[in-house]
Amino acid sequence: MLKYILICGVSGSGKSTIEKQLSELDEGYVKFNKLRQVTTRDMREEELENPPYLFLSEEIFKSYQPHLIAQSHFQDNYYGTMDTSIDAEHVINTIIVNRMGYDNVVRDLNEKYGEENIFIKTMRVISKDLAVREGRDTESLLVEEKLLKDIADFDIVNNKDNRPLINDVVNKCINALNNQTYSD
Repeated sequence: MLKYILICGVSGSGKSTIEKQLSELDEGYVKFNKLRQVTTRDMREEELENPPYLFLSEEIFKSYQPHLIAQSHFQDNYYGTMDTSIDAEHVINTIIVNRMGYDNVVRDLNEKYGEENIFIKTMRVISKDLAVREGRDTESLLVEEKLLKDIADFDIVNNKDNRPLINDVVNKCINALNNQTYSD
């Protein structure tokens, strides 16, 4: 059975940082498989050193579409996730999504693998400091955060000093998976 943790949160909440740290863990019991994201948006200055996306032209993005899940269009840009899912007992596939992307990834995974063959839990990343990006104001970010609360199985509060937080994230991911009955 394919297992997924969807990491959701508003722009700037720390989703990419948490996912990066999970994918770098070498915990023995569980391995986090980061599914690579692609976008047509411009790279931000703070992303130059460690880009969270593969940045593509619109033409190249369209050529990738048959291999993408969770495709969405937001603020005049296209987003998607390369499907490199791993089906193994102790592997958790991670996907970063916003509220709109959540619906798309659940739909795409169900269509591709069948609802009975996947298990999805959702982690909401909450940041103490909302970052206003892509022309959005604080009010619209607060509305999105409230919508995300409705789909989240558990929350993580990001205090921008993520290292101590990662053990809590790992434990919550494992507990979320262990609370589901499935057989591999």
